[in-house]
Amino acid sequence: MEKVPLSDAQIEIIQLQEYYENTSINNIAGIVNIKNKVTISEIEKALNNLIKNHDSYRIKIKKENSEYEQYISEHKDKNFNVVDFTNDQEEYRHWIDEQVSKNIFSINSDLFEFTIIKLPEGKTGILLLQHHVISDGWSMTIAVNTICNYLIDGTKTETLEPSYFDHVREELKYKNSERFEKDKQFWIEKLENFEDNELFKKTQQTVLKEIGKVLT
Repeated sequence: MEKVPLSDAQIEIIQLQEYYENTSINNIAGIVNIKNKVTISEIEKALNNLIKNHDSYRIKIKKENSEYEQYISEHKDKNFNVVDFTNDQEEYRHWIDEQVSKNIFSINSDLFEFTIIKLPEGKTGILLLQHHVISDGWSMTIAVNTICNYLIDGTKTETLEPSYFDHVREELKYKNSERFEKDKQFWIEKLENFEDNELFKKTQQTVLKEIGKVLT
């Protein structure tokens, strides 16, 4: 099992999670509406296809000696909860509020929750609930497109996507390169006269950290 450090962006997300402990501050949520003719079994296959081919959904966070690391677990098909809110708009709204407000961050566990829903008007939907440490707004769009394409084309869309760990490795490679040192020195010199400026009340270390993230 390969373990890699968190990216700078992931570290900031985890720090925010620790500060606002047991909150939903890092949740990203969306609902996909599905046509009635699609079966629950087909939806489950589409969700498992997403998890199998996008390894960010198989990222788990572990903590050893106060340091966070991440690894990718092997894919195993999952069963997903089905919740029926047919003709029950009030309970549906209450349930949605409850789901998006809960903390889904956990060590050595999934950082997402997918739930199949029978919507009040009778249609079927999927609640996609994802933690920001593995997801952002764009990846939510990719998830929705992947699910819809699978339901339309079936197994023809089963292709492995680039690994998120490739991005992490590139970031680590850059931070250990001569280019990073040159870029760091450049921005130290650029910002040396901003120390007393009210807009720049950050330590040099924090500024450099943010610059390094932008440059990667």
